[in-house]
Amino acid sequence: MAKLMLIGKVAQVELTCDDEAGEWIATCALHAHYRDAEGRRKAACTWTYRFGTVEDAADYASDHADGKVH
Repeated sequence: MAKLMLIGKVAQVELTCDDEAGEWIATCALHAHYRDAEGRRKAACTWTYRFGTVEDAADYASDHADGKVH
């Protein structure tokens, strides 16, 4: 299983490859000052998403890591 870590301005996103499904999974591993939609502080960010290619996963997940997508 391949694994990559994106380290951005506000979060760290882990990219892992699911070899059986042929997908890349992006999961927020550390998100500083994460707040929910109502502005309340949350203990952990639960953002995760599946992508068909590592390029798509890295492109979208880098926005989350830099705080552009929550």
